[in-house]
Amino acid sequence: MVEHGRLRTQERKVATVLFADLAESTSLGERLDIEPLAQVMGAFHRSVRDAVERCEGSAEFVGDGVVAIFGAPMAIENHQGRALEAADLILESIERLNRRLGTRLGTLLGVRIGINTGDVLVDLAAELGVGAMASDAFNVAARLEQAARIGEVVASERTLVAVHDRALVDLGSLEITGRAQPISAFVVGRAGSAEPDRRPTLVDRASEMETLTSLLDDLLNTGVSRIVTIIGEAGIGKSALLDAFIGHVTQETSMPIAQGVCHAFGKHGPLAPVAGLLESALQEAPDREGLSVLLGSGSDRQVDAIVRALG
Repeated sequence: MVEHGRLRTQERKVATVLFADLAESTSLGERLDIEPLAQVMGAFHRSVRDAVERCEGSAEFVGDGVVAIFGAPMAIENHQGRALEAADLILESIERLNRRLGTRLGTLLGVRIGINTGDVLVDLAAELGVGAMASDAFNVAARLEQAARIGEVVASERTLVAVHDRALVDLGSLEITGRAQPISAFVVGRAGSAEPDRRPTLVDRASEMETLTSLLDDLLNTGVSRIVTIIGEAGIGKSALLDAFIGHVTQETSMPIAQGVCHAFGKHGPLAPVAGLLESALQEAPDREGLSVLLGSGSDRQVDAIVRALG
């Protein structure tokens, strides 16, 4: 493409855009003095940037909001899933911030998130960043964010094509200024929130289910723990088997269930699944106090080792 006698290189890509906005930021500025306000905004920006970068996106801040993109300028696999994972991480980080800052500053933060997938035009000659891209996908994501309530994620239908593990609430069609056609929008729950009828159906896995329930019975009778590895090709039904077994444990026992995840994407350390298990068990990010309660008296050495390992 030639513009004003200069060669300008552009490339079309499909990417996912995330808009996050700090709710009621104007009143927040009225309630807080400038120093604590700067502290709160700095913590918010760091939390959002960390979440986006962990999922291999790029973020730019505009006032009290952020726009992030996944899948451009560098193409990445499953950019829709990465954006949704980043949204989960952002909401979790806001919850942790509120626990830490709420009592001390007497205020709570809230965030609204909109996510949309669409075509973007990347200017390869410009500096890397959101500003080097042009797309209607940004306008749609911003409109979806405006439709969200505090603590909600609202996404377009195109973003959710391959999503099966999240609860969805249909908001119907949203009118968007400048677009002739409205866009279908959904409130999106966090990973694992889908009702059983939206999850893949468990088919012909009676033998595997019997093995798992037998091992559970042994655990309950002997107190001896087990480690089980489920291996299979993509799409064979591993997640459906695990969901069915967790449902069985929940219905038949009073055992607490903690879950950690090995992510297929994102910048996660090798101990991320362990940290996830502990956070799931504690219902908050693992710290020395929570670990001491979880592991019981006389566990100081173990607590010290875990804290050092998790950084």
